Amino acid sequence: METRLFGAYSGDPILTDDFFERRKANFNGKARRKRTNVHVSSHIYRQLCLHDEGFELLKSESRLELYANDIKQRPTNCITIAETYEIKEALWALANTASTENGYSWFVNKDLLADFLRFAEECQNLSVRG
Repeated sequence: METRLFGAYSGDPILTDDFFERRKANFNGKARRKRTNVHVSSHIYRQLCLHDEGFELLKSESRLELYANDIKQRPTNCITIAETYEIKEALWALANTASTENGYSWFVNKDLLADFLRFAEECQNLSVRG
């Protein structure tokens, strides 16, 4: 998903397989390609949070609490690709949860905003936006 989104927004593919290298637009004075449209399906956690029953199910049967604890305890210097994938997974799931009324209340009660900001400001290996 990340690769498709990058290509759609930048007009260029990722130039390397090295996960930690900054992405570079292939701009050598020529006009960029037109942006393409990419459909991003709604995250299942977000969909469940739209309804009270789904949110209760999510809290009791998912990794939501584990993700919250992981974000709070993990340092921002992801060393390995596996660590980076794990933290991206947690950030993506929690952000989608917080995008709903039920999820936002839970997110605020768990005091996760400071941890999200910590990753956005300090982590050199992740591109955290919005």
